[in-house]
Amino acid sequence: MTGFFNHCGYTFGPFQDVLRNGAKSPYADWFYIKSFPVKTDPQNYECVGYYKYMPKMRVSNPEVSNFIIDVADYWIRETHIDGWRLDVADEIDCTFWQYFRRKLKQKHPHIFLLGETWGNASKMLQGDQL
Repeated sequence: MTGFFNHCGYTFGPFQDVLRNGAKSPYADWFYIKSFPVKTDPQNYECVGYYKYMPKMRVSNPEVSNFIIDVADYWIRETHIDGWRLDVADEIDCTFWQYFRRKLKQKHPHIFLLGETWGNASKMLQGDQL
């Protein structure tokens, strides 16, 4: 299954909460917001490829990291997939992938992890990430 874990869709519940509640949202730190209130034109939050409908998620936030791992674990359990293809893996910090791998392998030792990268992926192939 393919997962894109560095961004979400514009209609994602936590992002919509930030749009409605601004800095008071419990999800305000889930995204790279430059200022409040959040606006799409002119855009004041980071997105993938500057597409305002694909806000970047702050995976360094432990709440976001754990949410992503819960999502990955859910789909493994519910659909019995045996692997993840991780979209734009090189745009996420290596420490996240180490944590992601460790947590998933604890529950699913045989899960296969494959990361999509467009450059030199050698740093990700040390046996502790993908």
